[in-house]
Amino acid sequence: MGRRHISYTSRHIVDLRVPGAVKLEAYLDKYRLKQQTFGDFLGVSGVTVHRWVEGKALPSRRLAVAIERVTQGAIPALFFFPEFGGD
Repeated sequence: MGRRHISYTSRHIVDLRVPGAVKLEAYLDKYRLKQQTFGDFLGVSGVTVHRWVEGKALPSRRLAVAIERVTQGAIPALFFFPEFGGD
């Protein structure tokens, strides 16, 4: 977990990224996939995937659905959009 997306409170460390970003990072680690390789599956750059993982950007709805498809449901599209129930 990188330092840029962590908030420290008096008793807890809170990850401020959307659940999809956290799951994507874990998925890439689990399968030892490089961000560039994963981006190639989706037709985006490794930099774009990096921005999603870091919580600096969100995929479009179309790409969120593609992520769900490529990961065979391991990362539901709604996890990138908590306002629609993906928390």
